[in-house]
Amino acid sequence: MVEAVSAAKIAREKKGKTAFNEGKSALKTGLFKWSPSWDEAGLKFEKAAKLFKEAGNEIAAKESYLEYARCLEKTNELLCAAEAQSDAAFLSKDAREAISLLRKADMNFKISGQSNRGVTLMKRYAQQQVDEETPEGDENALQVYTSLFEEIFNDDNYLLNGDMIDQYIKITCKKEQWLEVIKIKKRVQKQLRDTKTLDH
Repeated sequence: MVEAVSAAKIAREKKGKTAFNEGKSALKTGLFKWSPSWDEAGLKFEKAAKLFKEAGNEIAAKESYLEYARCLEKTNELLCAAEAQSDAAFLSKDAREAISLLRKADMNFKISGQSNRGVTLMKRYAQQQVDEETPEGDENALQVYTSLFEEIFNDDNYLLNGDMIDQYIKITCKKEQWLEVIKIKKRVQKQLRDTKTLDH
């Protein structure tokens, strides 16, 4: 049974490499091909990403998703590009890279009219970091919450992100950043006053 699973993973890995190389080939230009075939390459990179992910090769899957996202941006398919960037972010072992990719995805989601999708994914990533119960995880989550803090007060986003505020306060208390806790609570109180949900 174990051998069969290993053989299946090896087969997927091999197919993933083939698809990835075909994607790279589709981007090449030459004497009789003046521009890259972004659509064709994108399909190949998407296929490679899924195959690598199924094979358990997260590094190759991440790189394939990034290539896929690049192709989608070139063809102005920004919603799909955002999803691909998010997939790559959650496969990354580097928190700074993951957060950077999620911010790029958030921008593409907003351009595509999906204003809350990027915030939802960033919150999910932050929660994963918190669940690791490590100082590094808390610091990574804090970076996400800090970057999102003012944004959630736009429009009706505050009503959808009370959980994020709670988690933000918990982490800042845990790190004994009391001035930051006061700042957060004052901003929340201002929002409640401005929306007439706080009378004092």
